[in-house]
Formats: sequence, structure tokens, C-alpha cells
Amino acid sequence: MKLTYQAALLTAALSLGACSSEQLFDGDSSAATGRVAKPGVEVSNVETVVKQAPSRATYDVSNYIVDFYAAGQDVPYASYSYGEMPGTVELPVGSYTASIRSHNVQKAEWDKPYFVGTSEPFAIAADDITEVAPVKCVFSSLKVTVVFAESLRRVMGDDVQVTIVANDEGRLVYTPSETRAGYFEALDGSVTLAATFEGTVNGRHEVINNAFASVSKGQHRIITYEASSALPVPSEPAGGVGTEGIQIDMSYVDVDIDGNVTPGDEDVIDDGEEEPGKLPNIPGDGDGDDDKDPEPGQGGITFGGTLENGKSYTTTQLSDYSVVINAEKGIADVLVQIISTDGLTPDELEGVGLTDKFSLVTDEQYFESLSETLGFPVGDQVKDATTLSLNITEFMPLLQVLGPNTAKFVMTVTDNGGTTEVLEFTIVNP
Repeated sequence: MKLTYQAALLTAALSLGACSSEQLFDGDSSAATGRVAKPGVEVSNVETVVKQAPSRATYDVSNYIVDFYAAGQDVPYASYSYGEMPGTVELPVGSYTASIRSHNVQKAEWDKPYFVGTSEPFAIAADDITEVAPVKCVFSSLKVTVVFAESLRRVMGDDVQVTIVANDEGRLVYTPSETRAGYFEALDGSVTLAATFEGTVNGRHEVINNAFASVSKGQHRIITYEASSALPVPSEPAGGVGTEGIQIDMSYVDVDIDGNVTPGDEDVIDDGEEEPGKLPNIPGDGDGDDDKDPEPGQGGITFGGTLENGKSYTTTQLSDYSVVINAEKGIADVLVQIISTDGLTPDELEGVGLTDKFSLVTDEQYFESLSETLGFPVGDQVKDATTLSLNITEFMPLLQVLGPNTAKFVMTVTDNGGTTEVLEFTIVNP
């Protein structure tokens, strides 16, 4: 969704004097002049997946900075605060562009996403008013969120922190109590990102370094640290050193501004033998059995996988959140409903191309998001299947960055014999 702010064109303003709030170089006062109408502003992809900025309905551009550049100049002819800008601006005859930005971007800053956009070139004619198409300002910084999983919090000391450095200059330090998102300046064509975990884990001081390539503006990188036991020491990117049975693992996902969620599987810089970004299977620390096989049905519908009917799980309890459906007569339909008032709300689900209630067989408008983003089988892959595997692990990072929330998943399965069974479970992010 995008928000449009358009000032009304003041057709009678031609007779007014120049209202520039700041003239940054001297023009020829004797030259012919015209006017440009105050351009609209489109703020596109405002936190499509995660609402950290103000909500779409109240997004405020009054403090945005508007610069008018004459062709061939790198210093603006005039600059304004959008909220204080007049309805029309007087400019000498010539060619111009309007550049609009949310603020003067910093190398690193908390809770301050950077948006910027530039108009198409426009001409100022003598004694005329030129209208400019709304300027589309897009998210142009790199957003980083750090998640400390509950499994790690139970064994770590008060000194644990993660330092994120972008382009060798932008630096922010995340502690386990930090709930804000960090925003880093993203230089065109060159964005480097490094994460350093440091602190006491299970009584020992640990330092884990990870470097990332293929980082770009517009991304929201969610970096998660968790602890697991009885794991072999993996090569990076999992990183970490075994600490008396405790292993620290790092994983990440990228949430692009168009709502696509990309697992971190390619761009951690790694010299080890394991495929970059791929972590070993982590045993669950709850009641779920990760290796449970589905039991064969007796002419009806049965469920297997790691998620059991009626049970509740946390976002860090399991390494795999899966459901296996057995239907000996073949599946006729699978209806999925997500019930949440503070997590996966309809607005949040809309950002990833979904809704809170959909069919895996008939709701074709959601098939692309279900199959490409979540890896769900859809359509003919579901219809008449006698065994179907669904995995919602990709939802976990989204739930984690939303803060404390609860989401109940209800799956209603109908087979070709008319039998209906319901599986429901709850995911809690504490």
C-alpha cells in the first residue's frame, strides 16, 4: 500500500512573490520566471511486513525535505520543509528536478527509516504553472533487527551484546533488551555488513563474527541468535564455539520491501564446507518430536509432523514447525485460518500476499505467495493427495520481530469421502 499527499494547485498564486524558504545560490533576478506546483509525495512500501514506522493511515511527510535542482547543478536552487512549502514555487525558466527525502540520513540510527525519491525532469516556462507528477519516495536504508532466542537467554550473561557495522562507519550495539530496529545508510553499489556477538554464555566468554555480502538498500535483515545442545561445532555461518554442551547458532532472513521473505542461504561469507546460510538441524527443546512420522489413517484423516493438535509452542521452541496430513481417500480441501489480534493480523498478512483465511485448493489469488514465499503445496498438488506436508517455519521470524504476540492456526481438512477433521495449534512469541 502507498500513501499519497497532494497539495491543491493554487492557480491564483501566479501573482504572488517568491516564497522560497531558502535560496541556495543566486539566480538572475531579471530572467523570466514561472512556477511549479507543490508536488505530491507517494511513500511506497511503508513497513510492508513489519510495522515499526507509524501506521499507514497516519504517516506524516510534513518534515520531509524538498530540493529543486536546476539541470546540471548539484546544489539545490531552493529547499523547503514539505509542511511549510507554499502551494507554488517561483523558479527561473529552465529545466529542473525535485528531490524529496525523509531526513538527512545518518550512517546509523535507531527507528528512523530513510525514504527518498526524485521527480522526472520538468520545464519551467515563463508566466506559467507547471504541475509535477507525485514523487515516489521509497525505503532506501538497510534495516537490521537482532533477535535473542529464549534458548539463548536462559544461558547467557548480562554482558551479551551484538555489534552491527555497515560500510565500516555505521555502528549500532544491540542488547537483549533492545526492541528498536536499526537503520543503516546504504551506499549505492556497495553495502557491507558485519555482526559481532560477544558476551558470557554458560559461564564462558564467547565472540562470534559473521560478515555478509549481497546486502542492499530496501532490505530488512533479521538476525537470530539461539543456543542448542549436543551439536557438533559447525563451520560458519552457524559460527560459535561449543561451551560445555551449549552451541550458539546464528541464522537470518531478509524481508524485502515488497514483502518477500528470503531465507539466508547464500551470502554469508564462509570458507567452510557447509553451504553458506544452512544450519544443522536443531533439536527442539519442547514437547514436540521433530522425527515423528505420521501414523497411517484407518479410512479417515490423521495428522503427523511436529505440531500436535491443541498444543501451544513458542517461536523458538522447535527447529521445524510442520504438519503432515494423511487422508486415505484423498484430500478434497484444506482451509487454513489464522486467528491473531496482535501478530499475524490481516494487515500484516496482506503485506506477504495472504489473508487470515484461505483454501489451499481453491483460492488461486494466494497461490503465488503460498508456494513461492512459504513453499506450501497448492491447487493440484493438494487436491486428491493422500499425504500432504505443510511447513510454517518461515512464519517464525515474522512473529518474532512483531514483539509479544499469539497466533492460532486452524486447519480444516476435508477428504473425498466427506469426512472433516480439524487441527489447531498456537504459536506464542513471548
